[in-house]
Amino acid sequence: MSFNKKLAVILVTVAACIAAAIVIYRINLVNSRYPQRQDMSVKKGEFYEIKPGMMMSVVNAKWMDSDDLKKEYGDVWFVDNPEDYQGVDVRIKIRNQSSEKKKFQLFKIYIESDIYDWNGCVAEFFSKKNNSFQCELNPGQEKEYTMSYTFLKENYAEDIWNNLAKTGYFLVIDRYPVKAKWRIG
Repeated sequence: MSFNKKLAVILVTVAACIAAAIVIYRINLVNSRYPQRQDMSVKKGEFYEIKPGMMMSVVNAKWMDSDDLKKEYGDVWFVDNPEDYQGVDVRIKIRNQSSEKKKFQLFKIYIESDIYDWNGCVAEFFSKKNNSFQCELNPGQEKEYTMSYTFLKENYAEDIWNNLAKTGYFLVIDRYPVKAKWRIG
């Protein structure tokens, strides 16, 4: 290898090391300025704040296979392969504990598990069960809503798909600085 090629390799290596050091420094700087996320597990039936003055609780969850989905939502659900879906209807309560009228967008409520992160909320199902996509509550008022989510078979290994209801799903609104996980089971 000629001297110029050796010099070029050395310069590229030094530049890459400097760039890596800058990236590592920036990552450490951001991590030191912002605390780690806190996870909060909320049991079914317990209330936890979704925004100042508003609380949410999971009432129950009803898991459905493809046949159940067709029976429940067949008049509003049109997919090419309904046999490849499962779903869950999660009944929630939202309470306004403040002294003023409050609003909250229900589509901000996602469903997740520790291995699965996906909204999956079906607007047609939601519209069939609820009057509005927005929760609007007067002071002291409480309302129940049904959040409907679907799951597609191709996103799961067979053993997980066959036991989907047992995989520990929860509802999530915010992920930082506190990730509240409303357990549905």
